[in-house]
Amino acid sequence: MAKEEQTTKTVNVYVVRHAESRYNEAKKKHDLVSWIGETDHGLSEKGVRQCINLNSTIRSAAASGCNDAKLILSRELTLSSPFSRAILTAHLALPLNRLENAETKSVENLEDGGLKPEDTEVELDDGK
Repeated sequence: MAKEEQTTKTVNVYVVRHAESRYNEAKKKHDLVSWIGETDHGLSEKGVRQCINLNSTIRSAAASGCNDAKLILSRELTLSSPFSRAILTAHLALPLNRLENAETKSVENLEDGGLKPEDTEVELDDGK
């Protein structure tokens, strides 16, 4: 019996923390009312600018030949927490060149109907 040829694929994972949120901004200013006034703190104005800057940096790096930046632009999946600050950071900061195949999933508690264990299994196309 002939041995099956195994193909090894590399999966790249890039981790980006959310940009500055209104909570972060309120904490810096010691604004207790803003700390407790919301449960899902969106991005601050500075956070939106941070996202725009990261987006521009990734696009410029890809245009200059940076392989990691090119891989970020061509990714098929973005995982995000369900908080608006994380979702907005993903959409504003992480540009996509392949919108037709791209997917964003919210990662919540696995037992509460968020990302299920079977969603975390990765099937790789070996090019055959």
